Amino acid sequence: MILRAVAALETNTFEARRAIYNRVRAVQSYLLGQRPFNKADFDRERSTLEDAISRVEIEATNKHGATETPGAAVGPSDIVAISDTPLRPAHEGETLLARGIRKCLSIIRRSNPA
Repeated sequence: MILRAVAALETNTFEARRAIYNRVRAVQSYLLGQRPFNKADFDRERSTLEDAISRVEIEATNKHGATETPGAAVGPSDIVAISDTPLRPAHEGETLLARGIRKCLSIIRRSNPA
């Protein structure tokens, strides 16, 4: 899903990709904060997301010859904006990460109609 969001960018720059990555991180942080804290689950979810972002960034930089890598932290305003948007019901078998990415993509589509 992250790869699709990056592929849909009108201008595929590091800054645009980083905005997507940070939005997904913010969604994940918000969703993880909505359930009882379990360090093992939190670490696994965070690691899964960062692995996905790394794979997307490698593919994006290979296609565009860029050498930059993501790393900007999520700002509080990102999390507030996400938390104001209600979550749609989860699809059957959908993971927390997939649900967050789906939400992120819907927010991006609304804010950047292509």
